[in-house]
Amino acid sequence: MNKHDEEAIQIAGADAIVNKCVADVQAISRRILEAGDSQTREAYQYLESIVRKLSGMPGQRVLVYVSPGFLIGETVLPNSSDLLERAVRAGVVVNTIDARGLYTEDGLPDIAAPPQIPATIGDTLPPEGMDYQRMEGTYRMQAQFESGQVLQGMAASTGGAYFHNRNDLEVGLSQALAVPSVTYILGFKPQNIEANGKLHNLKVQVANGRNYSIQARNGYYATKKSADPEDQAKQEVTETLFSREEIIGIPVQMKTEFFKLDDMSAQLSVLTRLDTKAVKFRKIDGRSCDNVVLATGVFDGNGQLVDGKIKEVTLKLQDATLQKMLQTGITVKTVFKVKPGAYIVRSVVRGSEGEQLTSQNLATEIPR
Repeated sequence: MNKHDEEAIQIAGADAIVNKCVADVQAISRRILEAGDSQTREAYQYLESIVRKLSGMPGQRVLVYVSPGFLIGETVLPNSSDLLERAVRAGVVVNTIDARGLYTEDGLPDIAAPPQIPATIGDTLPPEGMDYQRMEGTYRMQAQFESGQVLQGMAASTGGAYFHNRNDLEVGLSQALAVPSVTYILGFKPQNIEANGKLHNLKVQVANGRNYSIQARNGYYATKKSADPEDQAKQEVTETLFSREEIIGIPVQMKTEFFKLDDMSAQLSVLTRLDTKAVKFRKIDGRSCDNVVLATGVFDGNGQLVDGKIKEVTLKLQDATLQKMLQTGITVKTVFKVKPGAYIVRSVVRGSEGEQLTSQNLATEIPR
């Protein structure tokens, strides 16, 4: 919490002396912080995995996260927005519950106990008038508050609710699992926003001052673009693949074919045909050029990703070849090995020129 706070180090040293412990306070603090950061990163990875699975499911998606809270260190904070941005883009609402319930500061002696001031801290006298127990309590309360702030931020950033300072956890769980009775989707297009990955605040309120309870996210992340255009294209295609939304940029036609390998498996071929007339090309050395990224995913009846593949198609067409492709289009075949059952096949296409983006779904079934 107080990583470079000399006063906090003094207080920890005083506490060690009172409890007759000989320890390297700074070394122990570093180990604790490193362990805390590791646990936080692991928790975020689990949550991101859950959000990824939820994003492919139909209907309203609500994630309920019950935790005593955690602190985000310097090495974790820069990546913490990735989870929230993924949830926001996928329409996943995160409701959080503080598992501590109604709590007070922990680890303090009885209020009637006299203060214990150590004779020395290390080889020096303590600062005159320092009440280290009171200050230790202040740090503990601040740490507990910050732990809850992380949970509150997760909920606010995704339009969810934060349940805290209450011991009726069963009621909190029931409310957190419930979806709003009325839901609206509001949208706007910000102007001149730098794609730096930072949070931009939003405020939603009802006109005419009507007294309604509104549950909406408090901002949006300006997606940070990779310096490498190819990496940026792959990132955008991958994120769109896990969305259910259909987008028409480059018109495509999807077709599936299959044949049974045995009673328990089949080969599923997905044919994605691009309408070349709608593809934007750039003339380079007399050729029509474009880099097309195609992601194809197979989702089961529960919206879980069964398998997915990304292909890149580099087009450098002479005029004669382009004229033929304007008539025939470009067909890309992607093959999967799946079990018999019902699936949703999803294709996402992105052209590098003009950043054209298309996403389309197709239902298919392989009989048993």
